[in-house]
Amino acid sequence: MSKKVLILSGSPRKGGNSDILCDEFLRGAQDAGHKAEKIRVAEKKVAPCSGCYYCSTHGGACVHKDDMADEEKASADTTLSCFRGYADCVEGAVEKGVLVAGGVYEPGAVRNTSAMAQAYEMGRNV
Repeated sequence: MSKKVLILSGSPRKGGNSDILCDEFLRGAQDAGHKAEKIRVAEKKVAPCSGCYYCSTHGGACVHKDDMADEEKASADTTLSCFRGYADCVEGAVEKGVLVAGGVYEPGAVRNTSAMAQAYEMGRNV
């Protein structure tokens, strides 16, 4: 059964490593017969504040700590928690998997990792 798949690319660079993985996931999903679309979040106007007012009682420090350039898989937890909170509000949204590819910094470096095959297979199996 064909599915509608939305891919949110959080890469700040068009053609960056995260964006390349999203493209590979997209290719896998399309090859499996699904209707898939990728949106680059960096191209959208996204307000960084969640209105929690944590900063007002903590010397201006923000509650959101974003360490995604880190190689530790646990560093993605805050981003994933935020995404899951958003997805809970979208009727019918289902998380089908998570792929974290750490340790790739130079544009295109992800092409030489096992994450490429993982992204493609995840796309095929949504």
